[in-house]
Amino acid sequence: LSDLSNAQELDDRVVTLSQQGWDDETIAEQLTQEGFRSPLTPTLLVSTVKAIRLKHRIFRKRSQSHPRRVPGYLTIPQIAASLNISPHWIYHRINTGRITVTRDEDTKLYLFPDEPDTLAQFQDLLSEKLEKLRF
Repeated sequence: LSDLSNAQELDDRVVTLSQQGWDDETIAEQLTQEGFRSPLTPTLLVSTVKAIRLKHRIFRKRSQSHPRRVPGYLTIPQIAASLNISPHWIYHRINTGRITVTRDEDTKLYLFPDEPDTLAQFQDLLSEKLEKLRF
């Protein structure tokens, strides 16, 4: 996204419209009409708008500003914060099969044991000492 020639202008427009209360779908439609687009697509995707909005900590739902905690477990945002990495780095590895984990049926979250070894394993994956993790 940052490689787009008008990335900063797009960023500014999304922030302004979000702060005015526009929803992501409407912003995407409006900015597409103004000539903005997402990388590799001819239109501005709703997911791009949402990513920019969240990067600037403009939240629509309480859960976005108050991450859930589950006693005895670590969530993806908690692991990411502990390792100073993006949660998307973890989601990408789940989606590509490098991290094997299933969603908790009750919370619908990916949960990892809240144990020191969990973070150590993630650190090893990050530093490429491990190729895959299984939970």
